[in-house]
Amino acid sequence: MINVLFISLGNICRSPMAEAIFRKRIEEAGLSGLVTVDSAGIGHWHEGKEMHPSARELLGQKGISIINHQAKQIQAEHLEAYDYIIVMDQLNLQDISAIALLIRRVISFSQILFQSVLERISRIRSLLIILKLCMRCSRLGVWNCARQ
Repeated sequence: MINVLFISLGNICRSPMAEAIFRKRIEEAGLSGLVTVDSAGIGHWHEGKEMHPSARELLGQKGISIINHQAKQIQAEHLEAYDYIIVMDQLNLQDISAIALLIRRVISFSQILFQSVLERISRIRSLLIILKLCMRCSRLGVWNCARQ
């Protein structure tokens, strides 16, 4: 089983969107039994809250649903439990580095896109699809939905 965790600042917008999109791509690729996906946030202030409404709406427009999401804060034990920890930006990487006991297992979103993707995720080829979709959403301003 491959365990993937997406990290953003508050876990109400970017990381749950990445989780939902990635989960859908995993299902479409027939890999549901091989890959688990989750998301968490750096901060605690949104813990227990639902996904931001505009993020949920944007996913819905693409036919992607996320059920029963409740924001949670990353814990030190997550670093041991997940094979891939994908942060949404460089600041998230800096924040998580403070608690990362195994920093080599933490990957920034941009590193996946711009460094040897196939080396890092050869067993999850469908991740390429999600990363392209996430980048497209990023260019459309989707990642800034919590500020709207």
